[in-house]
Amino acid sequence: MLRNVPHDSRPHVPIPALANLDQRRALRAMYPTCAVPDCPVRFRDCKIHHIDPWKPGGFTDIDKLLPLCDCHHDALHHRGWTVRLEPGTRYLTVTRPDVQPITVPPPYAFAG
Repeated sequence: MLRNVPHDSRPHVPIPALANLDQRRALRAMYPTCAVPDCPVRFRDCKIHHIDPWKPGGFTDIDKLLPLCDCHHDALHHRGWTVRLEPGTRYLTVTRPDVQPITVPPPYAFAG
């Protein structure tokens, strides 16, 4: 199941919102490296990032997940970077505080 994976929402059970194995496999097939353009960090060394912050009782939907290396994951949470993932196409827009936004297609768009 790749969409709308519910997590245990009982308030007394702290559970991180993690991508399941099928979602991770699908993401790995789409992104051989960190989703940020020109980042060479391999998928296996990335964290799976929720585009929209996960909330207890919420869903982990592949349409809102990206692999990010530690550096870029930290930049999103602590250094003012933002990302937007276009629904359906997975075009990614990365915005840093000091430069113009960059929008790129997913890496698999270049395969074949």
